[in-house]
Amino acid sequence: MMLDEKDLQAFAEIVDSRVAKTENLVLDELGRTQEYLDRRVEAIQKNLEDLQQYYRIVKLENDTTALVLQMIEALQKDVEKLKQKTA
Repeated sequence: MMLDEKDLQAFAEIVDSRVAKTENLVLDELGRTQEYLDRRVEAIQKNLEDLQQYYRIVKLENDTTALVLQMIEALQKDVEKLKQKTA
């Protein structure tokens, strides 16, 4: 069975149509995947910013605690000196 030019052209049109549909499906899926990944990256960036802010707050609290402890130690030394003077 031999295919003539008309049959070959019809077959080529069918293949081209299917390739175009497949290409569109792949591009649509890529678009959806890109949107999903963009949302995930934004969420991760927000979480990272929150963690960085939390870290800064904790560091400030630790620095403040260290200063308060130094002040308490200095006051304790002053109290000991006063006790020795009054004894």
